[in-house]
Amino acid sequence: MIRLPDESDNSLALADWVELSLLVSSNDVLRISDAEIVGELTDAALDAEGDRGNIAAEIARRSAILGDVYPFFRDGQGFSVNENWREQLPYAFLLLLSSNQYYGELVYAGAANQPAKLFEYVSGQALASYVEGRFIRIGASREAPLPAPFGEAVQYASQQLLEESTYGQVEVQVGGDDGCDIMAWREFRDNRPGQIVIFGQCAIGTDWRDKRSELDLELWSKHINWHVRPTTAFCIPFVHEFGGTWRETSARGGVIFDRLRLAEQLQEGFSEELVVAVGTWCDQRLVTVTELSLEEA
Repeated sequence: MIRLPDESDNSLALADWVELSLLVSSNDVLRISDAEIVGELTDAALDAEGDRGNIAAEIARRSAILGDVYPFFRDGQGFSVNENWREQLPYAFLLLLSSNQYYGELVYAGAANQPAKLFEYVSGQALASYVEGRFIRIGASREAPLPAPFGEAVQYASQQLLEESTYGQVEVQVGGDDGCDIMAWREFRDNRPGQIVIFGQCAIGTDWRDKRSELDLELWSKHINWHVRPTTAFCIPFVHEFGGTWRETSARGGVIFDRLRLAEQLQEGFSEELVVAVGTWCDQRLVTVTELSLEEA
């Protein structure tokens, strides 16, 4: 198993610990016993039996929500990972992506451009599935078919959404994205404006709380003359805790799309363009996570 997370008093972190340990060991051992888990918790002077019960309850909850897209399962007095877990790549990707939340060694250096962009495309695909529509990634730095300059990207997005671009009423900028990483919408056959539109803000860093209020629809109303005001979503790769923090994130960021909600919307897996890129990144990340294994510590 890998080392216990930095926040070992957190049942969500402990469930991730078991899941990550199963992914790391999946090349030779597909199962981790309760005895192994209790042993590691006991060595760390934690409430071993209580925490083991919390881990089992959380993994059971995740399995009940996600069904066939969840690669882990209770296996007698232990937990196992599906041998073909790469066929359930969305969940594995989100798990590996969020490993930075509980391990200081796994915090992304610099701007983490590659995993951040991959997450934005994955989140866009999930939001498009949610509204049964389309999405574009408008976050900086932009890629074709969106133009790189922000004003031109707003113009492009307005055309896709059949809305009027009014960019230029406030400060003109070349880069940036004013807090919007993705736009998802469900269009009508009549080709008229006025539809469900979701603006998504994505966050993979440990500073995710600071990003919850970055997306300002009032500012975006100066860029696009909306017929119907969009709604907002806040996308994160980890499992978001419930309670006051959930309410705070909902109030600041909009509809929460955490790991479970994103995976739920990715029942059909990734688009062909994402499979190779995400799979390659996961292979690289697994090597880094493996370095946390107790045998190499």
